[in-house]
Amino acid sequence: HREVTFTSVEFEKPYIAFKENSILDPDTTYKTKEDFSIHVQEIALHSARIEYWDSAFCKLKSEVRSDIHIKNMALNWSVGNPMKFSFDAIAMDSSRIELPQKFYSLFVREAKMDLIKGSLDIDSFKITPHYNKIAFGRKKGFEVDRIEGLIPFLKFSGLKFKHQDTLLVNANRASLQMFLKIFRDKRLPFKKIEKPLPVQFLQSLTFGLNIDTLHISKSYVEYEEYAEEATMAGKVFFDDLQADIYNINNDV
Repeated sequence: HREVTFTSVEFEKPYIAFKENSILDPDTTYKTKEDFSIHVQEIALHSARIEYWDSAFCKLKSEVRSDIHIKNMALNWSVGNPMKFSFDAIAMDSSRIELPQKFYSLFVREAKMDLIKGSLDIDSFKITPHYNKIAFGRKKGFEVDRIEGLIPFLKFSGLKFKHQDTLLVNANRASLQMFLKIFRDKRLPFKKIEKPLPVQFLQSLTFGLNIDTLHISKSYVEYEEYAEEATMAGKVFFDDLQADIYNINNDV
C-alpha cells in the first residue's frame, strides 16, 4: 500500500534545511510517481537545527535550534501535488530563533500546540536585537523601529484550522501579556515603508483569521524616539495596560 508506519522515531542533532523555490533547485516532491505516506506516532528531534535559505541570493533567512516532540505525524506524497504534512500535537523546548537579516534573536522557553484539544501555549517569548539603539538603525541604513522585550505568555483556546480555498484559523479566546520597548532614531534617512492600519494588516494576511476575544493582561509598552533636531530622546509609556478586544477577523 506504499505506506510506512513507525511507533517511535528519535533523531539526535538533526540538521534540516529548507530553500525557497528556485529554477536551480526544482521541487522534487513533484517527481513522485505513486502515492506514498509515512506515519509516526511519536517523533523526537533532540538538539535540532532547522534553517530557511533564500536560494536566489544564497542567504540565510532564519535558523531555529530546539528540542522538538511531535505526536501522530504524517507525511503524504501524491501525484501532481506538493507534500502534505500533518500532526496532532507538537512541543518545542528551549527554542532559539535567529533572524540575521532582521537583526533579531528570539528565545522561547516552551511552546505547545495540541490540535485535538484546540490549544496553543507559548511560555516566555523574548525578543533581543543584535545591536544597541543607535547602532541598530545605522546598520539598517534608515529610520526603523527597534523592538526589544518579553512576552511572558501567549495562549489560544478553542483553536481550529480549516482548509478550504485557503487556510482558516479560528480561536474562541486568546490572551497575552507583554513588556515591550520600541525605539526609533528619526535622525536617520527616511525610507517610505507603508504601515497598514490594524484592519488593513488583518486583510493583508494570506490566511483567514477569526478570534472571538483577545485579552491583554497587565502589560507595559514604551515608545522612545530621537527627533531629527533634538538633543535627547523623548519617551512615552503605557503602564498597567489591560484590554479586551472582540471579534477580530479579516472577513471581507
